[in-house]
Amino acid sequence: MPGRVPWERYSGDDIEAVIAMMVLRQHPRGQRIRPSRGDGGIDVLVPHAPHRWEVFQIKKFTTTRDRSQERQITKSWNSLLAFTKEEHIRVSAWHVVRPIDPTREDREWLAELTADSGIPSDWIGLTTVDNWAADYPQVVDYYFNNGQQYVLDTARTLMQALNATGETEPSTVLQPATALASIRGIVAALNKTDPHYNYRLSAQLAPEDSQPVMTPAPGAVFSAVVIEDSTMSQLDIIARYDQAQLDRPLPMDLRVTITPETDDVRQQMRDFLGYGIPFTDVPASVVTAELPGGFSFADMDRISVSVLASDQPRPFELRGLDHDDNLVATLPLVMQRPTEARDGTERLAWTGHDVADIVTVEFRIDLTDHTVTFGVTLPDISGANPALAAESLAALHALKAGCRIKVGVPGGPPVLSLAPLPEDLVSGDAEPDYLSQLSICVALRTLQAKIARQLLVPELSTVEQEQAVGWLHAAILVEGHQVVTSWSALSVTQDSTTRISLPCWVRVTWHLTVEIDGAEWNLGYIHQTCKAEHWTPTDQAGGGILTPGEDDQLILTIAGGSDEDNQAQLGRVHTRPIDEP
Repeated sequence: MPGRVPWERYSGDDIEAVIAMMVLRQHPRGQRIRPSRGDGGIDVLVPHAPHRWEVFQIKKFTTTRDRSQERQITKSWNSLLAFTKEEHIRVSAWHVVRPIDPTREDREWLAELTADSGIPSDWIGLTTVDNWAADYPQVVDYYFNNGQQYVLDTARTLMQALNATGETEPSTVLQPATALASIRGIVAALNKTDPHYNYRLSAQLAPEDSQPVMTPAPGAVFSAVVIEDSTMSQLDIIARYDQAQLDRPLPMDLRVTITPETDDVRQQMRDFLGYGIPFTDVPASVVTAELPGGFSFADMDRISVSVLASDQPRPFELRGLDHDDNLVATLPLVMQRPTEARDGTERLAWTGHDVADIVTVEFRIDLTDHTVTFGVTLPDISGANPALAAESLAALHALKAGCRIKVGVPGGPPVLSLAPLPEDLVSGDAEPDYLSQLSICVALRTLQAKIARQLLVPELSTVEQEQAVGWLHAAILVEGHQVVTSWSALSVTQDSTTRISLPCWVRVTWHLTVEIDGAEWNLGYIHQTCKAEHWTPTDQAGGGILTPGEDDQLILTIAGGSDEDNQAQLGRVHTRPIDEP
């Protein structure tokens, strides 16, 4: 957009709308508070921490401050003070924004107005506003110039990117660099014109089965996948700031017919209608579909439909309290925004997962009878961080019958409280397998202290029992405790000058090794100590086999001393009389 913005030519509503959007582009998490909602003198607020905001009070004034402007600013300031007191929030800064630079007298007047409030305040004037306009020309053009210049620029850039204005020789071979430049030009042209959304294009060879695979970009509010000529292309529309869809909703008219053909699809539809719970890959037939980005699926008979969850989850924590209000479990959660029923009933669903992403939690809330149903799913812990997984599994196992569950932000008061649990959350036939998974995660968490590579929980169906027991024993040893197991025989060769006197204590030094997910790790050295009572010769050179009597215990402990000393003793058999301690 050429030249400086002549702010004085535009209406106050347009000036405030443009400046507010530029502030939102500067602070994508900001929220524009509309006057119809009782704004308390606030136009844009930016959250920086729980109950702590930075406030931008946007004014349309383009002329020198006068009594009328002072009354409006004072009213906004008083409304802000009342609002912060009522809502128990703190304001880190209050900015009065207008497209005219402040004078010394303006600064003195504002300082006097806000004195003794403890809220830092200042003016943001023409210089900063013009800089914002230079940074976001599409915002100014969208509101003030009807986007006409950018529409022309876009068309011209697209023509150049697609080489529509030039001719290509038949023998010309398209080079990757040329194709990349064309794609880059198309994407740049799309993103140049829209102040509310970004656009991302990608393309790759289609899967062999020609079934589309969609991976929405982070922050995407709409994604579409098209397969044509063995190529799978995807368009993602991404909001430039949190409230983009409120300022300009995406045009969409999608009508489909879903005929549930399986129990799973029928349950997904009941959950969606009754609680608004998102669903994925449900078969459907198209009635009409006019979608953002110029897409139309009217020619397609069968598609799959998904309603995705919000991509702005928030941290919460689940707390379990016993009948004496003692905290017995804490489970950090990442929760989605609650969803509402689509069938006209007053029901909500609130879903999320733990920080290890192995536990799914769901609260179904009926606002009519004030009941809450709590559900937990543990699909698979493979690939999880064992330390995080251990914390989650231990927390769920601690939720016994009679526990009361409360959910709130970390360190904050509860926002949801449930009646006491009627039974243990983990019980019955599921408990042995559950405790086995918990033990494995705890063991891997302990072994991580000795292993430089990040450990993940392996696919447990491929782990043999002997291997899992080895992890548990290694973890106990690493923590400085002893492991007691059993033994049956030990092959040794006696020195020609020394004979073993039975019964006796036998000690052997070995490596402590574990195999995890196909890799073997050396964790140090251990002593194996046992009581031998019998000797069976196997050759004339002093070889034979030691075996136990009734006491077949094998005691494992971490070997003390230096690695050099332990390496020197590796595999050597030491004996001492049975009556020695």
